[in-house]
Amino acid sequence: MATKKIRIPYNYEPRKYQLPLLRALDNGYKRAFALWHRRGGKDKTMLNYLIARALKEKGIYYYFLPTYKQGRSVIWDVPDMMKHFHPAFLAIKKGNKGLNSTEMKIHLINGSLIQIRGADKNLDSVRGTPPNGVIFSEFSFMNPQIWDIIRPILNENGGWALFNTTPNGDNAAMELFDLAKKNKDWFTQILTIRDTKRPDGTPVITDEMIQEERQMGMSEEMIQQEYYCSRDIGALGAYYAALTNQAIKENRIGKIAFFPDREINVCMDLGMSDDTVILFWQRDGKNIYIQNCFADNGKTTDFYIQIIKDYLHRKKGKLGTIFLPHDSNKRNDQTGKTNLQIYENEFGAQHIEKIPIKTKSVSGVAAGIQRVRAIFPFLYVNKENCAIFLKACKNYHKEWDDVKKIFRDVPLHDWSSHYMDALRYLAMAVDKILPEKIISDEEEDKLIFEVADFQSTQFSPF
Repeated sequence: MATKKIRIPYNYEPRKYQLPLLRALDNGYKRAFALWHRRGGKDKTMLNYLIARALKEKGIYYYFLPTYKQGRSVIWDVPDMMKHFHPAFLAIKKGNKGLNSTEMKIHLINGSLIQIRGADKNLDSVRGTPPNGVIFSEFSFMNPQIWDIIRPILNENGGWALFNTTPNGDNAAMELFDLAKKNKDWFTQILTIRDTKRPDGTPVITDEMIQEERQMGMSEEMIQQEYYCSRDIGALGAYYAALTNQAIKENRIGKIAFFPDREINVCMDLGMSDDTVILFWQRDGKNIYIQNCFADNGKTTDFYIQIIKDYLHRKKGKLGTIFLPHDSNKRNDQTGKTNLQIYENEFGAQHIEKIPIKTKSVSGVAAGIQRVRAIFPFLYVNKENCAIFLKACKNYHKEWDDVKKIFRDVPLHDWSSHYMDALRYLAMAVDKILPEKIISDEEEDKLIFEVADFQSTQFSPF
């Protein structure tokens, strides 16, 4: 009886413009960055490469998307993507035919493991199971710390890493792309819709398709970003990107002054599965100096208390006020105490305040964002200690509605949200530190009207 042969990759025939990437990888490149336009086949190409490598070499392989939810919607729940896993590739594990839907794991017959993951969940767990190969999809929209975590592992075990994305302004992904272009050990490629054609010679994305996108309401900025790989327009819908760039031009980002005679204040965004973010800052007149930023997840309250104590001891500084989120008075089921009570017991009630949820009649996230924009001209940031915080400042943006082709009036909840929530809390709390207010009563009244206008705006590049 003849043995039936299964061609690998299965159900996939690369297009001509995809071949340079695949050939570079076959010729030994272990790092590659594909800056391809939307619908250029980024994920289909890289997923099939991942499957082929995993079948050839037993090991652990990760396919990261910015969020766990996107991992499901882009790969796991899409039949056109999962069709590339032939049943003969899969190992039967406890009757599940090699597929673990809860953790999005695929067990292959040769013992390899492929897992679809989100870069927003439990990144530290990667350290315990070192991968042989990793793909980072839509890296411009991903927490850049994931590469800092995985890079040393791959360097040690000789593993490989592939990146794909469309631009999202000049953010951390574009910084990496620029470095990769200068490195002979990296393969890099930019493909706009002018570079990609089907086997019959017709464009993958036609001018008629672009015009239809315009008619459906997609902005010209979004079209340039998604289809022409433009990185010159800034992160679309970004709240603070322009303000951050202005601060860089004015030399307010870099090596900043530390004031031994000034109190050190703390603002926190508390989380368990999500990041807890701690900002250490001082005031000198109207100016605000963010000296350090710390973030972690899955740790206990005692852990973060010790982080604060260690920082104060290291800087030989005097504690001012620790501002906790407005929901910090919720009781912890394990301890029977609230975070407010725990921090008061450790640092003294005189040093603890709940962050006000409103000032005068202005409240809510939109009001907090407006206050951040109001204090930004007075903001100085220690670049060395706050690198990821500054990346979050550029990334934080409105949520995009792909059906209505507009930005919603709420921030996208992603990796940068926790850092910017901490900054928003700082903006709500900063005028409690000194009698010299940054935002006067008259300016506060003006904010009330700005918030209403802000919430009704569909798109603003800020």
